[in-house]
Amino acid sequence: MSIPSIGFPWTGELSLWHRLPRVMAIDARMKRALRLVIVAQLIGLTLILPPPRVLSFRRPVDPAPPPDCARVLFLGNSLTFTHDIPANTQRLASLLTRARSLCVTAHAEPGVTLEWHWNDPETSRLLAERWDYVVLQEQSERAYDQPAQMDAWLTAFAQKIRHAGAEPLLFAIFSRQWPEERRVELHDRMRASARSLGLRVVPVDDVWTDILRDDPSAPILAADGHHPAQYGAYSAALLFARCMVGPLNEPAAYTFDEPPRFLYRALLGEHPQIAQREGNAAYRAVERRAVTCIAPNR
Repeated sequence: MSIPSIGFPWTGELSLWHRLPRVMAIDARMKRALRLVIVAQLIGLTLILPPPRVLSFRRPVDPAPPPDCARVLFLGNSLTFTHDIPANTQRLASLLTRARSLCVTAHAEPGVTLEWHWNDPETSRLLAERWDYVVLQEQSERAYDQPAQMDAWLTAFAQKIRHAGAEPLLFAIFSRQWPEERRVELHDRMRASARSLGLRVVPVDDVWTDILRDDPSAPILAADGHHPAQYGAYSAALLFARCMVGPLNEPAAYTFDEPPRFLYRALLGEHPQIAQREGNAAYRAVERRAVTCIAPNR
């Protein structure tokens, strides 16, 4: 039986028997290339998309916190849990100050409102525990489109939290998806609500705005323009720590050679010079804006 052959105008006849190893090699290379493309796409998605629901946390950062720590509860949605803002608040407070440490717990689910939290059994269970601070983060669409609803649920939470002996704090949110006039309107509405209730505002929106004004290319937000990227989460956590524990020591260097290296690498990137620049910018913005959220005794 003869082996079939194929004719090519530029090579003459080429036996399939002789072509087979070459075809198999090309096929293997294509499979490897396809695998690399898929892996690269998956890595890219993890960098630009907010964490999925399973990454929201409902447990303390430290399962055995020190007895003298200030206990903090975060209530919110993906704007709160993206890139572990609550956990990194505790870590930065421990890293950059010798003041009273923080013991942080968060309960956050994607897209939920304060009204949802009010009716949620898990939130009720958590609020029955002892806290020093409870951070309230309203859904962005509710805050802008239904300010009366936001005010109603902020009022209910503030009364309940204060009755239990804790202090409510308002997480001021930000979105680059919206036009400038809408961002300004949301900014003003949240401050008006806070003033009417006597709430301290944690001005994450102002810190991010300052950083972006100085460097419009700063990677504060994820590709959706709404959720924080790693740098945005770092600056938000730094601000929360500053508002709760008082003055923070400015890192002399965002080094990857010491224990903080994992924190800085995760939030400020792999390049030490970029980490230094971003870290310094975040520290300056936080110090400039923290005056609006520091308690009188801080």
